[in-house]
Amino acid sequence: MQPTPNGRLHIGHGSGPYLRADTLARAYRRDGHRVDIITGSDAYENWVELAAAMQGEPVEQLCRIYHKSIGDDLKNIGVEVDVWIDPTSDEHRRSYFALHDAIVADVRQSGHVALEQERILISRTGRPIIGPWLVGLCPHCGESCGGNTCVACGLHFQPGGHLEKY
Repeated sequence: MQPTPNGRLHIGHGSGPYLRADTLARAYRRDGHRVDIITGSDAYENWVELAAAMQGEPVEQLCRIYHKSIGDDLKNIGVEVDVWIDPTSDEHRRSYFALHDAIVADVRQSGHVALEQERILISRTGRPIIGPWLVGLCPHCGESCGGNTCVACGLHFQPGGHLEKY
């Protein structure tokens, strides 16, 4: 439940996971339970880097601008978030990375994962063509999309599964 701080909150976020979480939390609170909604923005998503490049802003500055505006947008639609985490902030950065490092270490130590090799396209400038730079047509509905999710129909698919890549 973490929006990418590459733009303002869109209606799909507001009416989707946040409204559902807020409704559920209010129902539990009404029944006497203590409930906290703890979430934040996904500042380490490739779409942030693309938006920053397109807007001519440093990535971290763009994250902070949109993190704040998304939090404000949630308040403006009446969604009550108890803790709104900016993973790029001094307060949260270290613990954010420590948590993710610990999760990866646990998964590796579990023996339930295997290392796989995969071919990744590289642009003429040497940038890996991944995430928002991997564009084409959705294999389900045929609409233009980037990454591995079609915003037109909602399909998630394997990176590189686009039709007519461009």
